[in-house]
Amino acid sequence: MTSSSDDDTLKRAINYSYRLLAIKDRSKAELRSKLLDKGFNTDMSDRVISHLTSNGYIDDQRLAARLVKKAINEKYYGIYAIRHYLLSKGIEEEVIEHIELKREDLIESALGLIKKRTKSYSHMEIPNRDKKLFQLLKRRGHDTNTIKEALANLRR
Repeated sequence: MTSSSDDDTLKRAINYSYRLLAIKDRSKAELRSKLLDKGFNTDMSDRVISHLTSNGYIDDQRLAARLVKKAINEKYYGIYAIRHYLLSKGIEEEVIEHIELKREDLIESALGLIKKRTKSYSHMEIPNRDKKLFQLLKRRGHDTNTIKEALANLRR
């Protein structure tokens, strides 16, 4: 049997979580961290996370899919940077392992970044331009095969 104080604390923690989730979707890990920072104990945080998960307010799989789309379409990240990005957002390793990335999407991401930066490298000779683009794409987490394919598409 829980005391009235525990019930009040649980309500406050849930209401606080609703306010956080109204701002943006958060992973379980992000929300747990926010609750602990706010002064709620680990047990209370776990109860809130369980409540919100069972009611569909938190879904790391759904959040991961949304973050992957953002990483590909807006940030032009490659496979390695996407994985790092998801981990930084508190997405668990086992959720990340189940995400399927299409090769075409990764190539489109690389091409998107190339198109965005083409003006910057337009004054260079093709070998130097390709070298710079290769380095840029590597820094954005693209694998070598994706980069080579994107650069080949650029030359067509």
